[in-house]
Parts: sequence; C-alpha cells; structure tokens
Amino acid sequence: MRIGLIDSGIGGLNILSLCLKVFEDCTYDYLADTLYAPFGNLNPNFLYRRLLADIDFLAKRKNDLIILACNTASSLIGDTLQNVIGIKPDIATACKSSKGKILVLSTPITASSAWLQSVVCKNDRIKLIGNAYLAPLIECYAPAYEIIMPYFMQLIKQEVD
Repeated sequence: MRIGLIDSGIGGLNILSLCLKVFEDCTYDYLADTLYAPFGNLNPNFLYRRLLADIDFLAKRKNDLIILACNTASSLIGDTLQNVIGIKPDIATACKSSKGKILVLSTPITASSAWLQSVVCKNDRIKLIGNAYLAPLIECYAPAYEIIMPYFMQLIKQEVD
C-alpha cells in the first residue's frame, strides 16, 4: 500500500513517524507544501484549491490513501473525498480525562471550522483560541518549544488543564 501525507511543513512528520511504526510495509510520499506555509494564515478559498492540487499530485503518484497531516487542511477538506482522511484534535478524550477547562489553541482557519465550532458549542469547558502566530512559531522553533512557551502562556488568561 502507498500512503501520501500532506502538511505545510514539518508538523506532519509526527504523523508520518506513527504511520511508519504501525504500517511498516507501506511506501510513503510526504508532501511538505512549504511554499504556502503556514496553511492556517491563508485565504480559506485559496487553500482549499491548493489542497485539491496537492491531493491530485499525490493521487497521480498512485497513493492508495492520502492523509491530511494538518488540522487546518483537515478542517477545510474534511471527510469529503474518497481515500483522503484528515487528522483532528481528540477533544473528546481531553474532555473525558479532565474535569477542568480545556484549551484548544489552533490556527484561525481551524478555529472557525464548522466541525470545531460544533464541538466547542456543545461543551462550555472548552476555550478556543485561533492564533495566527501558532504555526509559524512552531515551525520556526521546533523542537525547542521552551523558547516559545512564554508567548503561548500569555495567551492563556484563565486556568486550563
């Protein structure tokens, strides 16, 4: 089986490493669309068209499955295309494992997505922050996240678990 992964940069490498452990006998294509990184700050209509082009590119390479290894890409495409799956934060598990407030920090596109808005509306313990600096800072400072943690801690104005 051939699996293609799409991300705007390095974040999807975490998904790739998990796939390599679980599906050892597969062949992989990793498309880092760094020309348009970060995805979360682009015009949603433009990004949607760009993602369709990226998916088409991987489909032409005979990938049996394409993984959108990016929450922003997943929130735009969803589960609407055959053989394309997206990743989304597992907010349900966070809600089950915590009795306190939960922070979801995402890109603006992900924060405004219908699927995430519907989850947040159903649970008043969830605080959602769409932040335009999230993806660029993570890409720039990975894996030295301790450098950027003070910035993100300032965003959290209330206590969360």
